[in-house]
Amino acid sequence: MAYENAKVALDKGGDREKALYRMGMAAYGMKEWQKAANHFVEILKEFPEHAFASEQLKRATARSCEERSGKFNFKMMHLESIKAAPEIDVSDYSGPIEIADIPGKGRGIIASKDIQKGTLLAVSKAFSSSHSKDFPGKLISINVIRNAEETAAQMLVIVRAMENILKNPQRAKEVYNLYSGHSTENEQVPDATAHKNIYGDVMVIHASTNIKKGDEIFLAYIHPLNPAREKCLSCWKFTCECCLCQAEEKDENCSKRTQIFNEFIRLSVNKNTPQNVITKREALLKRMRETYTNENKFKLHLAKMLTDLSSDYFDMGNTKKCIKCLEEVISLMEDPLEYVLDDVRVNLAICYYTNGQTSKAKEMIQKAFELSLCVDKDHFKLIYPDGAKLL
Repeated sequence: MAYENAKVALDKGGDREKALYRMGMAAYGMKEWQKAANHFVEILKEFPEHAFASEQLKRATARSCEERSGKFNFKMMHLESIKAAPEIDVSDYSGPIEIADIPGKGRGIIASKDIQKGTLLAVSKAFSSSHSKDFPGKLISINVIRNAEETAAQMLVIVRAMENILKNPQRAKEVYNLYSGHSTENEQVPDATAHKNIYGDVMVIHASTNIKKGDEIFLAYIHPLNPAREKCLSCWKFTCECCLCQAEEKDENCSKRTQIFNEFIRLSVNKNTPQNVITKREALLKRMRETYTNENKFKLHLAKMLTDLSSDYFDMGNTKKCIKCLEEVISLMEDPLEYVLDDVRVNLAICYYTNGQTSKAKEMIQKAFELSLCVDKDHFKLIYPDGAKLL
């Protein structure tokens, strides 16, 4: 709409410099990077003293390059994402993937060619985003589908999505093409073949394993060690068919584990009597172990509890027990979920170093770096400043 209005002004003999600039900015807003760049080039040819055209040309050229090559400045994206009011300006990118109809599932994403582990698959900037601080007053939102209260930010996302569609009707397809779900990548936690990183309102997805042409690509919607994973999945009103969820559904001890885990989480460590709480948590950990057999391949509740307990031990200065917990977490999850263990490996490396096991610390931090999907060690240091000192 803005582009067409500026074009009409240009065609009717309006201020040419202003009309061309508005057309360039409108094209940029529509993510038509090359068209935007062409308009800014035209402005600089006719009006070389224009105050902003040169800078806008650099931006449009950078976005066009990102879209074509898949080369992004992830370090810049990380630094921007940790600001109070981040503004990450990047292009979307689609790698060797395509959307296809998956028998029995609907739409999904498949590999358009053989893909190597670590390959960048996609970069996607949110259609709309917001933060609670963006709303000047108080807002109460009720989600009637989830039957739950939501934050101001969640409500504002919907409002801004509608505003974006009204201002840029040509982008409505981006929203209307989505079904009532999270995305076109289907949920498969243990068998996930892709791993996502979030930088502010930008999602970056890499291949977490080698993928053959035509294979469906799976992504874990929620971090498997997130205590709220089950609650979040239930809110989305679909049945997850990954082998983890299917195994839990058939396991008669599933509800018992959930009960033990919830009791464990409610026990926060009291600063005055931390050992008392740790003792109670250790007892619950023992009960959790008893709910599993050797046939249980996935022991996520156990891994979650061990991760929490390791922090308790570390705070108490008991690095040996902390190390024991973290080593077990890695042994429980390393094979199917190695890409979600960045924090665990970094914490374990720090514990090794604190305990005087320098060689183990360096070996573990190197492994964490290799699986972090960071572009280089400087990028890794930005995310893990304490652990990266061991590299």
